[in-house]
Amino acid sequence: MGPWYRELWRWLGGIALAAGVCLLLSMPLLLWPLGIGTAPERQWMPKPPPLALVYAVAAACALACLMGGATVLMYGQEWVGLGLISGWIAVGLGTGGWCMGMAPEYYAPAKRYAAYVDRFGSMSRYEAERRALAQLKEVAGEARPSSRARPGGCWIYAGRARGLVEPPGSGAVEVTATIPAERAQETVDRLAARLNERRDAVGRENEAFFADADGFVVELLPGEDDSGVLVTVRSPCLRSLR
Repeated sequence: MGPWYRELWRWLGGIALAAGVCLLLSMPLLLWPLGIGTAPERQWMPKPPPLALVYAVAAACALACLMGGATVLMYGQEWVGLGLISGWIAVGLGTGGWCMGMAPEYYAPAKRYAAYVDRFGSMSRYEAERRALAQLKEVAGEARPSSRARPGGCWIYAGRARGLVEPPGSGAVEVTATIPAERAQETVDRLAARLNERRDAVGRENEAFFADADGFVVELLPGEDDSGVLVTVRSPCLRSLR
């Protein structure tokens, strides 16, 4: 046994070595959440890594650190071996398993895609349009409505082998109307305050988007030059627009 600080440095070196090994081995896995986070559109989001790769990374990381640490211990480098074992534990706890192939999302990737999956309704296009028009009338009053079917833009998680997919023929129904208003932003704020009492705000900051329990979304947008308010009611995604 040497001075205590030498043993400390050996232990810390073992931890750093374990962290580097696990990080290097897990790089193919870490590219998956990185790709999801940086994808500009959902069609560019990568599929989750295959389970065989996840198992291989988890096993290789554990063998390198635990078996490697035990082997080093047998050859008399106690603190280095303890550092490797401690590093494996620290990497697992510190990264939630992401750098050692043991993150829950690797084994249940649907949770990772949950924020990007659309809500689908079982109603027909006729029923969706009827209900959307009723909500539009409630918000926009007697303003003249227009309706259109918006194909595509609806995504589901179709399993590990396929990732996010857009079901053929799916889409949503949108109905719109413009409310005359000289001070559009004030009108948006007033309507948004009323809608917020009965619906959930689902827009980003400074967006007046509100969803009800059935998945219908009301969007309020002020017109150009602060005149007129465009009200859009969008149905939940439908598996068929026919």
